[in-house]
Amino acid sequence: MAGPKAGRLAVPVVRRRGDAGFSRVSWDEASVLVARDLRTIDPRRLGWFRTSRGLTKEAYYAHQKVARFLGTNHIDTSSRICNGHSATGLKATIGIAATTC
Repeated sequence: MAGPKAGRLAVPVVRRRGDAGFSRVSWDEASVLVARDLRTIDPRRLGWFRTSRGLTKEAYYAHQKVARFLGTNHIDTSSRICNGHSATGLKATIGIAATTC
């Protein structure tokens, strides 16, 4: 696995109310905090967005299963937005400008 890219966080951090900045936390604590906060969100207000870069169809499938497990149908991907050329080609060849995976 390659090292962290410039500008990307390599460790989880959290900002707590009243703190002046962010504090480093363990991966276990970050997971607990995320799980706790996800439970409080009304699924009708939850959106699930994923990148289109380098993901397999199996990864897309797993992502949508997680989103649906959380109770939301609001699932999107950047491939819908940034692949206009693909949409044009799909429309011309199969009659619909939607991704096939």
